[in-house]
Amino acid sequence: MSFDIQIIKARTDAALGRKEMWRSLLKDAYEYFLPQREVWDYYSPGTTKTTRIYDSTGQVAIKEFANRMMSAITPQGQVWAEMVPGLNHPKEIRENKEVLAKLSEVNRVLFEYINQSNFYTIIGESYLDLAIGTAGVTIEEGDADSPLVFGIINQAEVGYEIGPSGLIENVFRKRTHQAVNIPRAYPDGKYSVRVTDAVNKKDHTAECVVIECMIFEPKTKNYWLLVYEEGQPDFIWQVNRGKASPWIIYRWAVTHGEIRGRGPVLDALPDQRSLNKVKEFALQKAAIELAGLWTGQDDGVFNPYTINVQPGVIIPVSTNLTSN
Repeated sequence: MSFDIQIIKARTDAALGRKEMWRSLLKDAYEYFLPQREVWDYYSPGTTKTTRIYDSTGQVAIKEFANRMMSAITPQGQVWAEMVPGLNHPKEIRENKEVLAKLSEVNRVLFEYINQSNFYTIIGESYLDLAIGTAGVTIEEGDADSPLVFGIINQAEVGYEIGPSGLIENVFRKRTHQAVNIPRAYPDGKYSVRVTDAVNKKDHTAECVVIECMIFEPKTKNYWLLVYEEGQPDFIWQVNRGKASPWIIYRWAVTHGEIRGRGPVLDALPDQRSLNKVKEFALQKAAIELAGLWTGQDDGVFNPYTINVQPGVIIPVSTNLTSN
């Protein structure tokens, strides 16, 4: 299958452009409900992200939501799904004991793999995103020790395209990679000079921006993973992923004309904003009542711009006597 990289780049730009329309709303939602995962603004590693948060009601509520979703849909340590013949199979197959026994064995092995993987860590994080509106996970084949490897999709990195049924078909993700890791992530690819030089010099400081496109091809009904480096004229990678996409995107509720979902957090966001502001005012009022308000006369001895009023501080003055 041949893809025109210029067309794919145009589709990527359009999808990521639609994502930007949500930036302000989702930035607020993550800031008030998931401040530690707020990545819609730039933060250097280790930066405090809660400087404007005075009330933690939203943070507690969204974690309770995720815990309840986990318990109701994917309870850890339990078999929460079962493989059985579909309704498109004849009745004699659906009721065949040998077929059911084999599917039961496959189901048992599958859940052994799931329980040994990082699934429950990742799905718990994705439920937090779902509360805001849109969530996604990736499923990749691992090795003998970890046959299944799950990953969380950072919603600030991805844009979507929908198909004629309104379901999300195509995903475009823009992310930064260390250049030396590109051959490990996309083996036997067509690498740029920048990547090749970084690998040869073992330069772990060089970075490059990579765009991953998971494209559904309707004629063959196959999913293709197309990868290119920003600013480069050709794909790094083109891989047919078969009939199933390793990217699972799901939404809470979708408004007509929109692609991303709107979750219960967006309904509660105005109340959380108000509650946070009320708590901020209450703390300011309490600080004034406890510490008081002070005035000082700038007489050449007392400097109001450098004075620090706190316990144990000696404030030099000319005299402590008051005139009659």
